[in-house]
Amino acid sequence: MKSIVKRLCRKRSIPLSIRRKLAAPFIKRDSTEFAICVDGQEFHGRLDNYIEWVVYVTGQFFEFSYINLIKSIGLSGCALDIGANVGNHTLAYSAFFDEVVSLEPYTPIYDRLKEKADKLTNVITYNVAFGNQSGEIGFTPPRTSNFGTGRVDSEGELKVEIVRGDEFLPGKIGKIGFIKIDVEGHEFEVLKGLAHTLDNDLPAVLFEAPIAVRANGGQALLDSFKLFPIDYRFFGLKGQTSFPIQRQIAKAYPITQHNSGTRYTNILAIPPQIPFQI
Repeated sequence: MKSIVKRLCRKRSIPLSIRRKLAAPFIKRDSTEFAICVDGQEFHGRLDNYIEWVVYVTGQFFEFSYINLIKSIGLSGCALDIGANVGNHTLAYSAFFDEVVSLEPYTPIYDRLKEKADKLTNVITYNVAFGNQSGEIGFTPPRTSNFGTGRVDSEGELKVEIVRGDEFLPGKIGKIGFIKIDVEGHEFEVLKGLAHTLDNDLPAVLFEAPIAVRANGGQALLDSFKLFPIDYRFFGLKGQTSFPIQRQIAKAYPITQHNSGTRYTNILAIPPQIPFQI
């Protein structure tokens, strides 16, 4: 039965939510290690966390439709993975960017990120958080097997190193073509600390839109656009499941004053020099 379930869960035409529900009773989240081929790359992981469990169950990268969208744009240069977690996105990006710099502040998860990065020749990792200050800051570690729920938190019981991106990056990476930010509500502070980088390199940026970003009926989101250089265009991404057939490349919706309150999961910021059509 387990082998049948696994085959069904690897069918890319089946919506992601169905595959996850189908697998849950049969494929447990435990310490089992695995190695599978995902889109031509060797993915090593453990089933004890949600991200790698999803990769094993589906045979696809976590957030594969967002990753495929970034790949389809045809970006070049270097990528910056802020909030890299166990390295799912880092591994994916390493296949189509010249270099990837990945940042993860929580040491137990950073160690797993580094395990993946050490097998790649074009990835550099740092055990730090990005923000709009430098020094130490509180951090609340993940409480569940979803390792992505750890967050920078002034009242967190742990302390992690935090740096301003504009101060930290010079000399460590070439021209940045793309930035991914997934930091559980700390996105605005990260963007503020990258103001000069955004002005100088004009990268495409994909950042998560948690409650803090969607606050005030979408006004907080519109305010965040002011952190980017002039003439950037902004698009919202929704959940990855699409019926009746699973969409392999995420659809991007242009954001306007009228739809800024829509519950987007991620925001894609496109600079003026990059042609992008939906």
